[in-house]
Amino acid sequence: MTVHEFSPGVNSNQLIDGTQVVDLFWADPLGGATDDYDLFVLDSAGTTIKGFSTSPQNGTQDPFEEVATPPFGNYMTPAPGDIIVIVRTGGRSVALHVESFGESTLQFSTNGATHGHNGGANTQSIAASYWNSGHGGLHFFNANAVTERSAPTVRVEPSLMLTAPRLLQATLSSPPTVGILLQKPDFTGADGVTTRTPGFNPFFGTSAAAPHVAGVAAPRSLG
Repeated sequence: MTVHEFSPGVNSNQLIDGTQVVDLFWADPLGGATDDYDLFVLDSAGTTIKGFSTSPQNGTQDPFEEVATPPFGNYMTPAPGDIIVIVRTGGRSVALHVESFGESTLQFSTNGATHGHNGGANTQSIAASYWNSGHGGLHFFNANAVTERSAPTVRVEPSLMLTAPRLLQATLSSPPTVGILLQKPDFTGADGVTTRTPGFNPFFGTSAAAPHVAGVAAPRSLG
């Protein structure tokens, strides 16, 4: 059993604002994870386990663990200052990505958090930019675009990502031998769009920007 070091000599990562959900991904194939990692959330003193996820990964599961509040998990009374601990119970040391859902921030973090289908070598991922930012002389679809964070706390500004075919990815300053480096995202689109869905007018985030871009790029009928 090995505990992950978030920084030299530091084996935990503090949740600055508290959160309802903590997710852990790592660079194994979807549906074929053989490296086994477990995820724990403890109180600020590190003496009480407040939530945990210890699913086995032995070759047929996804490389994923999640600690969440009921009814989706066992994470009790989230609070600022809780700490995240990652344990490797078997397999190799591979690229990791940990994130907190919503606007929570971590003591140790890196720019960029694209993973899953958004990080495929043959897919196009979309960053979100506020629709009104163009009034300041910036433009949505070039290197000057001001991109936003989007739930679950995904930093969508362009940065180098570690990925491989069908692998989840993580941002690392010194990537291991697993995977290849890709530049993501591929495009930026405006959010703050108008919809007819109750509660989503205006609609923000990459969930709004991606269909907005898809609509602009879709072939239009001449009839």
